[in-house]
Amino acid sequence: MKIYDVYMDKRKMGKSKLRHYSLRNSKTQHVEHKSDFIILRQVDLVVQQSGYEATVKSEKKYVHAFLRGECIYRGRNAKKIMSKLDAFNPENKRLTNIGYNPFITNKWLKIPSFSINQIKDSFEQYDSIDKGNFALIHNQGICMIDDINLNEFR
Repeated sequence: MKIYDVYMDKRKMGKSKLRHYSLRNSKTQHVEHKSDFIILRQVDLVVQQSGYEATVKSEKKYVHAFLRGECIYRGRNAKKIMSKLDAFNPENKRLTNIGYNPFITNKWLKIPSFSINQIKDSFEQYDSIDKGNFALIHNQGICMIDDINLNEFR
């Protein structure tokens, strides 16, 4: 399977609050797919330091933070699995919500809800995260889960 870098596609989203993502082939650096629902396996949470510094300096968001992993499902198939896992519930205790905002910190954080922008207090109280087994990326947010029995969903 191919390894993809998945990042939020602000242009595709327009003014919508619902997220949309680009899947860029890690090897060729070409965007091959766009989707609202993606499941990745063996996930690394990447923040490229030079892009982070440029973003903070210019106050424009450049693509420099993304999830890298093996795309095992996207689109309707991913949405079906996420529905069965209750991934659209930000209070699901089986899942860990994550988020990234360069104007808060240069790390991916474990957060209490789908939106890191809801963090008003000190971000230091939230643990950082840099990898996981599975990422459930959907139009409301991103969450990590350690284990999924994919045979349940076939």
